[in-house]
Amino acid sequence: MNDLEKVMKLIGSSDVKERVKFTPEYLDKVKEFFLAPMKDRITLLQSVRGENEVPQYVKDYVAKSESEGKKVYIPFHYNYQKDETGGIQICNNMRLVVEMAGTIAVAYNPASEGTKFDFGIALYHDKSVELLNPDLDLSKDLLYTYMKIKSGKQHEDPFRLMKNVESVRKTFQQECIDKTNDGEFMSLSLNYFLRDGKPPGLTLESATQFGAMYASRAAFKINPVSRLFTSDEPDAKFVKKTSIEEQLKLEESMGNMKSYSRVAYSLANIFASENK
Repeated sequence: MNDLEKVMKLIGSSDVKERVKFTPEYLDKVKEFFLAPMKDRITLLQSVRGENEVPQYVKDYVAKSESEGKKVYIPFHYNYQKDETGGIQICNNMRLVVEMAGTIAVAYNPASEGTKFDFGIALYHDKSVELLNPDLDLSKDLLYTYMKIKSGKQHEDPFRLMKNVESVRKTFQQECIDKTNDGEFMSLSLNYFLRDGKPPGLTLESATQFGAMYASRAAFKINPVSRLFTSDEPDAKFVKKTSIEEQLKLEESMGNMKSYSRVAYSLANIFASENK
């Protein structure tokens, strides 16, 4: 069975943890992506929510890559956005297309939880990275610094990020394997930071850790205590203890019914019910 046949079986799957769905008018493009050799597949990581179109520099990159015979997965167009699973289906899409890509191309937006979550999947699988906007002034953003080093846009590694990330990745992978084999649950900690006019956002560490855990397919439970910080910078001050239930209530009060916290909460409940 080739990759496309595997993917087609997941469309409309009864297992919500694996179900995927693509925008019907782009389905032929999606099929072309999965029919290409893995080395020629590029998955684009970009901010989708709140965006009206793909940025021009990303369009230029896609055009150049496709002129060289590559196939680029564009989430903005290809992911079916009317997700009745509360976001799980879109997360499944991204897990699948990152797993099956040879390269990850990142249009980094430090405000995007989705890009951080998706990159957590890429980190778990140690994917090759192309950073499409390496000139942002984000010296305090460790994920952006890691991307610059990983993609060859920066040769200095002032924080020993490459060595540290590799060590954490291998340890985390082994823990996922061991606990899954033993029938145990992983523990997911979700921490937040304050944002003006919006519900608190997942910290970079929490978003990428959740992405990596999602990639592993390991069953997990959510740590009952979350922490809230003043910002998402390394020197941010602790504000108070909170919880995912409190976060979801706040999101709901502000009209946000689709979030990565809600996906995590839904999946944790599914894993708990399957374990009864």
